[in-house]
Amino acid sequence: MEELSALRCEIDLVDRKIMELFEERFKIVERIKEIKKKKKIPIEDLKREEEIKKRFKEKLLPKGYVEKVMDLNFSEAKK
Repeated sequence: MEELSALRCEIDLVDRKIMELFEERFKIVERIKEIKKKKKIPIEDLKREEEIKKRFKEKLLPKGYVEKVMDLNFSEAKK
């Protein structure tokens, strides 16, 4: 049981880091949205989204999971 608890603690630390990175990412996204609105540039950039997804797919597994997470990220960023 100690091993299980230790591994869960490790996951908790990783989850915290992920949350912090998502928070940082969304702050940057908000700044990008402001710039795009001022310059009257469309919010959605499908080419850019595909480039980002491709990078994630090349590095992470399982691929289906990564795509779902990134699609959710892009969807939330456009709100």
